[in-house]
Amino acid sequence: YETQTIPDVQVGYGQASVQDFQLVQTVLELTKTVGTDPDVCATSDQITVTSGASVTYCFELYNIGELTLTLHDLADSHLGTLLSGYEYDLGPQSSIIVTRTVQLSETVVNTATWTAMNEMSATFFTTDLATVTVVVENPSLVLSKTVGLDPGSCAASDALETIPGTQVTYCYLALNNGDVPLVVHNLVDSALGDLLMGFEHTLLPGETTYLTRTVTITESVVNTATWSSQTELGSETEAMDTAEVTVIVPTTYQFFLPIVYKEY
Repeated sequence: YETQTIPDVQVGYGQASVQDFQLVQTVLELTKTVGTDPDVCATSDQITVTSGASVTYCFELYNIGELTLTLHDLADSHLGTLLSGYEYDLGPQSSIIVTRTVQLSETVVNTATWTAMNEMSATFFTTDLATVTVVVENPSLVLSKTVGLDPGSCAASDALETIPGTQVTYCYLALNNGDVPLVVHNLVDSALGDLLMGFEHTLLPGETTYLTRTVTITESVVNTATWSSQTELGSETEAMDTAEVTVIVPTTYQFFLPIVYKEY
């Protein structure tokens, strides 16, 4: 703290004496961050999310002064009033945290102002801002599933008739018909199980990629594949398609021929 001397002044008919006042410095520090985890305060004041995403603002007020602050107001230029006349004893060298989770559909740059008072009704305030850039993504995917007999190429049809024990090749062709790259992919088949899990591949808008799987068929099967993909920002899209293999069991015929006896 610092000591300041107030000179003699005339008050009414009396003489004010020289007195020493201790002016105790009160300093507030507000840190405002924004992230996507509602349970943890982020470390950055800038974030990029997709339209409709939920973000959590974290407001931490740190009292680095020498007086206890007892009454608090917190206002945000976008979120409005968060605290009004909130009674809390915030001692020196301590902090208090307020969080607020909201859904955003547009880019926001907002400033928060924290105002605090001590027991002597002295008012102090501090400000900080955070930036949330909202990116509107339209991920989309088309899946074409076909089945044929040539393991070296994708068939043109999603239906096949064959006999038991035949090897058939399923082809899964994914087209990115959205406006953003797809970077992580999963492919699950209702009969063949997991074919891709967390596969990292950048599929640009308008591009295609495919995967084949050859199996031995013993009975008729109709199976559905689901291809799901994510963008770098976590937006998801998926597509489904079905193929059918009909197994035809050859009919067994028995022929009975008459026995003719001849005498010579």
